[in-house]
Amino acid sequence: MSSYAPTNWQDYPSLATAISAARLNNMESGIQAAYRVGTGGLTNADIANGAAIAYSKLALTGQIVNADIAAAAAISYSKLQLAAAILNSDIANAAAIDLHKLNIPNDATKVALGDGTWGAPPAGGGTAGAQHDYAQITASVTGVTASTEATAVTLVSGNSVTYDGSKVKVEVYVPAVAAATNAWYYRVLLLRDSTVIGYAAGKSLAADAANGVEFYAAAFDTPAAGAHTYKASAYVQASTNFSFLAGAGGSGNLLPAFLRVTKA
Repeated sequence: MSSYAPTNWQDYPSLATAISAARLNNMESGIQAAYRVGTGGLTNADIANGAAIAYSKLALTGQIVNADIAAAAAISYSKLQLAAAILNSDIANAAAIDLHKLNIPNDATKVALGDGTWGAPPAGGGTAGAQHDYAQITASVTGVTASTEATAVTLVSGNSVTYDGSKVKVEVYVPAVAAATNAWYYRVLLLRDSTVIGYAAGKSLAADAANGVEFYAAAFDTPAAGAHTYKASAYVQASTNFSFLAGAGGSGNLLPAFLRVTKA
């Protein structure tokens, strides 16, 4: 409001402050201004530049907008409540964020998975023939006399691999199968975990523990998405004795026996 000068009234018989229209109007103006302030009529012009009103006295909640903040305000980052509020669109293409600032595990065997986690790449990707698993043995499995599927002896066990549900090809190879006695048959099982995919039957052999015949079998399988282990096991005709021979390769040595899983 405009300045208000109160009258310093003096008692009679002094005539220095005689009642006049000017003095009464000045009093009315003061009363009017006070009433206007008390009923929400205070305006910016009523507040002196040096008023120094405390910030706590200002009701500014929800009132400050972007235009109120000077470009040079230099507000500290810690004063901004940005938790979970920054979006992909807030980051410029040229931001050049350092890779180490991203929550990526320092593990070359892991990739980003569809569920937002990091893990081993699921088998099944790539082109047909891409290898998912390979395992081999260089020592022979000898004296196999197990005569049922349930008691079959493990020849080669693969690794636990995460598959994506696509069809795969499972191969098993043994460089030589030999019989200690005249034998009628042997069977090589292919298993996914504990589930038998099927078997391939070997030839009847005459007794010859040192030599034998090569064995190879392949099957196609569609594992459910998830981790699985493929395995090759063997059993033989009752009262017979077979050996599944393998070596480390090289001059004068048998090749390794192996199990291999590839994308079909």
